[in-house]
Amino acid sequence: MRPLLRWGLFVLLGAAGLGCGDGTVILFRTNLGTIDRDATCSPTGGEFPLRQLQGLVVIVIFDSDSAIVLPNGKPGTCDDLVAGARANVSGIDEDGSIRASEVHLLGN
Repeated sequence: MRPLLRWGLFVLLGAAGLGCGDGTVILFRTNLGTIDRDATCSPTGGEFPLRQLQGLVVIVIFDSDSAIVLPNGKPGTCDDLVAGARANVSGIDEDGSIRASEVHLLGN
């Protein structure tokens, strides 16, 4: 499946939620937004503020295990996380921030 189509489907499912047949609803959470300021990078990771679609700014923390994916599907680096870039962040909420497992940059 093409990367953009895959992410569009992910967002659609995230907005709708899925039923499991036994009354359980799984809601996929997406963290879509725009990088507010260039990432602060270190050899083991870094962080950046993400302005989500509804205007809330959260800090995204990533480490050497976090995947950074460019719009073309190729691996990226911390240097690719620049102000104004649109991103979809997958990760775990952690005390008001997001510990990213993946940061997928989106094309303009």
